[in-house]
Amino acid sequence: MEGFRYRDDVVFLYGARLYSESPVLHEIYAESHRWEPWCLVGQEQRYGSYRLPGALYIPWQQRAELLARLKPLLLSGPGPGAAIRGRIEAEARQLLRLVRELRRRPARREEVERLLHLASRVLSVGVVKEALEPEEARALLTHFVPDRVAAGQVLALYQPLCLPHYTKLEARILWHAARCAAARDPRRRSAEVRACIARAAHHARFLLEPSELSTPAAMRGAFAERMASHGSTRRKLLAARRDVLQQNARARLASHLAAQELLRAAVGLGPATLLARRTFMELVRLIQWVATWEELKHILVMEAAAEVRRILQRHGLPFTATREELLLKLRTGAR
Repeated sequence: MEGFRYRDDVVFLYGARLYSESPVLHEIYAESHRWEPWCLVGQEQRYGSYRLPGALYIPWQQRAELLARLKPLLLSGPGPGAAIRGRIEAEARQLLRLVRELRRRPARREEVERLLHLASRVLSVGVVKEALEPEEARALLTHFVPDRVAAGQVLALYQPLCLPHYTKLEARILWHAARCAAARDPRRRSAEVRACIARAAHHARFLLEPSELSTPAAMRGAFAERMASHGSTRRKLLAARRDVLQQNARARLASHLAAQELLRAAVGLGPATLLARRTFMELVRLIQWVATWEELKHILVMEAAAEVRRILQRHGLPFTATREELLLKLRTGAR
């Protein structure tokens, strides 16, 4: 979500604009903006403040100066870009590890606090995308290659080098639909429906509330739609899944080819210092990485949100419970 300027601040209204009634999810997204200094330059102190629930105010001048620092940093050498990637990826690994642990056992209060903290830090990567939109990335690339080359390749670099959430969802549904089609035992078919709900339903919407695919009837309907479109046999459904994945693979290949073309163009201009070459290669890598993490950040946060939902349900709390209510319930040891 983009903020808007109000007097001397940039305002993010997640409480009013995010299509969720969950204060916990509002806070995860709002806190991500407070961690932008950490994401870009490694500063641990957050900025901004809340003046209303779900309404984050950040001084406009302070944020503008922070974003303006990124481009000179990226042109100064490969270190700043690599540091950004390292910070986000390290937090993401911790987040994924924690989510997997909490799936197997009840969560403690400090673990839920850690879960929300890590989710916000991973989401803060969105500020890099804001500062490196295609036109800004093209302008940076022209420091190393002709503008016509940069203009011709920059959009291809913006293809995610991962499975986008909608591709993951479609591939997962087709996989379980194929297993369901091959199953003769009704109990096995029901198990495939439940497995698909557990692994994929939360990718249908970036919300903490259950998605439209969270009920067995809805997921069976999704299976039926795929069978009607592609055929009702296991072989045909798996072939459709391969087509979905191959289409994504072609998009990822286009990004790699664009990176190679940019490197050839840079080399074709003649000798350059090792620092200049490494800086250019890191810039290309960072542009690809930004596009990839624009998808991964939401996928990872939805995994965290699904775990928060299970914790709320386990403790008999509604989706509208606040972070404080959840932590209080955990502190008192209520089960």
